[in-house]
Amino acid sequence: GGWSRMPLTPQFKWNEDEESCSVEVILSSAAGSTRNTRVECTDAMIKVTSPPYFLQLDLYKDIDESTSKATVLPGVVSIKARKKDKGIWGQLKAAGDAASVKERREASIREKSQRDARRYEDTKEKKRQDDDYVFHKQWDLEKDEKRVIERLAELHKKDAEKQLYEWVDTKEAKEAAGRGAEDEQVSTYFDKQLVEGDVDPFEEKDGLIPLPGSYHKKTARSSAMANSLKAEPVPEFDIRKKDKEASIERRDEVSAKKSQIEEIEEEEEEEEEEEIKKAMEQEVDEEQKAKEHRRLEAERVMPLSMTAKQKPDASSSSKNPAVEEEESCRNKKEAEEGDLGKELASGKNVEEEEENDEDKPANKRESSRSDVADEEKLLGRKKGASLNRWDAEAVAQKHRMIGDAYFKAGMVEDAKRHEALAREAAPWVEDQLRVYETKEEEELRLQKEKEKEEKDRDTLSALPPPRSAGRVELNFTKGRRNLPARERIETDEEVKVREEEDYREKKRANPDARGPNEDQAQWLKMRGDHFYRTRDYRAALNAYTSCLQLDTRNAQAYSNRSLCSLRLFLFADVIADASKALDLFKKVKKEGKDPEDWAQELEKRARCLLRRGTAYTRLGMFDLVDLR
Repeated sequence: GGWSRMPLTPQFKWNEDEESCSVEVILSSAAGSTRNTRVECTDAMIKVTSPPYFLQLDLYKDIDESTSKATVLPGVVSIKARKKDKGIWGQLKAAGDAASVKERREASIREKSQRDARRYEDTKEKKRQDDDYVFHKQWDLEKDEKRVIERLAELHKKDAEKQLYEWVDTKEAKEAAGRGAEDEQVSTYFDKQLVEGDVDPFEEKDGLIPLPGSYHKKTARSSAMANSLKAEPVPEFDIRKKDKEASIERRDEVSAKKSQIEEIEEEEEEEEEEEIKKAMEQEVDEEQKAKEHRRLEAERVMPLSMTAKQKPDASSSSKNPAVEEEESCRNKKEAEEGDLGKELASGKNVEEEEENDEDKPANKRESSRSDVADEEKLLGRKKGASLNRWDAEAVAQKHRMIGDAYFKAGMVEDAKRHEALAREAAPWVEDQLRVYETKEEEELRLQKEKEKEEKDRDTLSALPPPRSAGRVELNFTKGRRNLPARERIETDEEVKVREEEDYREKKRANPDARGPNEDQAQWLKMRGDHFYRTRDYRAALNAYTSCLQLDTRNAQAYSNRSLCSLRLFLFADVIADASKALDLFKKVKKEGKDPEDWAQELEKRARCLLRRGTAYTRLGMFDLVDLR
């Protein structure tokens, strides 16, 4: 595309009358769409540009460019210019040398620029004044609405007060009628005298005519009557005093009974506390006595087993048979004490032992039972009973106490045996393990540790010495650092440029393609339509505003936002949005459109004009209402 070096001059026809002249420029199909056609007009020149055509006419005389009109149609441009001075020119182009014609043309261009600048400033000032007027008019409307609302609220308040007063008057009248029908309660000595008849109600006394006791309380009475009512009544007729004394007596009786009950409850609580304290002290004493008894029994049994092991062996011929039998019983007892942990850990049943004891002689059964009793005293529990964790740990601790005693006495084998029993009873206890060694075993262990240390030392000495320090040089090839796919290496500007290039490529491939901002704007417009259908006009207005921030040329969004503003009585915003939408809609040409599509475009313009006219009407700006 683009122009050639020398533009083409199109053919044209012209005609005139005394007031105007018309020029018709003929363009071929090479001119393309009418969007590229431009017409410029000054007082002394007409210029038509439609690539590849270019036409510039220096007119014979001046025209009024402000009233001139140009119509651009496919293949033809029609220009109708109004003459400043009436008359027939006879020719269209200016006469004279090129310099004077050029000077006249440039002067007309400067004048047109100045007029355009003044016109722009005037339009801007008029718009400012209109906006200011619209703002104040909107403000006045809101104040009027506020006054109307306040007036209605005041009327409603007065109406409610009137209804309330009527209701109160009606209620008081009913109460007064009810009180008139009933006798008034006697509340004073004077009224009592009247009711009982001791005083004549109509007898004058001290210049006062007494009133009957049923007289309404609200009736105005004289000062003498008021003073008489305030006087203290005669004690024998004072009913209130008697009632007061009776109530005081009842209150004293109730308080006395209450204090008596509280004292009894306190005494009972003290007795209960003393009984609980005595019971607790008794339990503590019994527990201490039981512990002391178990400790004494253990001390009594342990020395017996230790002395039996320490006695030297003697020849059987030198001992008495009775002594030998006693020693054998003691040895058997000690063996059973050693096997106590195994028996308790394995959970043997006492009934099985009793069944086995039935097969033994009577004297042996009695000795075994006595041994079992001694073991139970030593361990503090029944033999063969099931063990829980705490009991098993207690058994293991007692075996370790016996083992420590054996080890101190030099009986290492017995100490090891009791340690093994303790480990079998409570294998999970690792912080109380004992290791009993003879002198030979200790020397052997120390020798092994020494040999191991020497072996480790020889292994360390066999390692090679560390290398001497040196210098290593590394060279790297410069290159682009590889980054993960999710890490962005582009700046925001680069991303924006890339997205614009992608959008242009899509646009060339598909003229109807939309960019990312347009997609978001379209989605926001759809949300605004949804909010409007649900009558949430404020949310719809916000959605259309967000849409226009992304797409400033969305005419439908302007039109819809003007409707939301109209629903919210924001007439100034209605005028601004409807005017903007109308300007954008007018840029749509009829060329290449179906009749139905063109009818829809005209309907959109009509709706914008109607909304703007409604806003002007509500603001009282009738001179600006233009529905054309």
